[in-house]
Amino acid sequence: MKRAWEEMMEFMVEAVMHIFQPAKDNYPASGVQPFTGEPSR
Repeated sequence: MKRAWEEMMEFMVEAVMHIFQPAKDNYPASGVQPFTGEPSR
């Protein structure tokens, strides 16, 4: 019973750590892109 509880808590802690860790995205900082097309009417 104690082993099952420990495994469940470990699973929950790992899930929370995965949710709240910093993003691993490696996108370039592009900022806002200006509109260069024709406006629709």
